[in-house]
Amino acid sequence: MINYIILFGIVISLINSLARADYSLPIFIFSYIMWEYEKVQQLYYGQFRLRIIYMIFFSFFVDGIYLIIWVTIYSHIEYVKDGLDQFFKLDVTYTTIALMITKFIIVIGATVKEESVKKSMTPVAVKDSIMTFISLQNNKDD
Repeated sequence: MINYIILFGIVISLINSLARADYSLPIFIFSYIMWEYEKVQQLYYGQFRLRIIYMIFFSFFVDGIYLIIWVTIYSHIEYVKDGLDQFFKLDVTYTTIALMITKFIIVIGATVKEESVKKSMTPVAVKDSIMTFISLQNNKDD
């Protein structure tokens, strides 16, 4: 099920790419390819899907910050009177909102459906994962 939502994210990212160079497209393509790749799952002891979820979760907040800044700055520019500019403004605004919703659904869906992700998304496990990442310690899955 998560694969289909990631495919939907690829389609929305393609539409968003009409108006801006969007980093979500490579993130979704990478996530789609690696989500079911068994060798990676075995190599990383089932933690690779969790890393994909962390990446998508972080990009959710980046999109939110981008949307707030972009709409605030772009709406004050006077030369945005052309129909094509209005289309691009609406394209970026609505597709970014759709991408944020898609990323949120992926994170929630993976947390509910995937057992390895569910165990690793408890507050204590997330804190330990962040502390391990910050301290640059090897947790034997790299």
